[in-house]
Amino acid sequence: MSPLATKLAAELEAEPTQFHDLVDSHRDEAWREFLTAWGEMREAGILGRADDGCYYVGDPPPETD
Repeated sequence: MSPLATKLAAELEAEPTQFHDLVDSHRDEAWREFLTAWGEMREAGILGRADDGCYYVGDPPPETD
């Protein structure tokens, strides 16, 4: 994976995040590069999505009521 995809994956492994929040925290990246990195993670099959809409890498976050 590209350095940006690796960085995004590490962030999502550390803390599940809504897509728009991830985008907001990487506004310094070119949109095309961001989407390419996102696509790399999807193709690698490492992205998960919790019921609350947050994306994560690794184990799913615990469910909250």
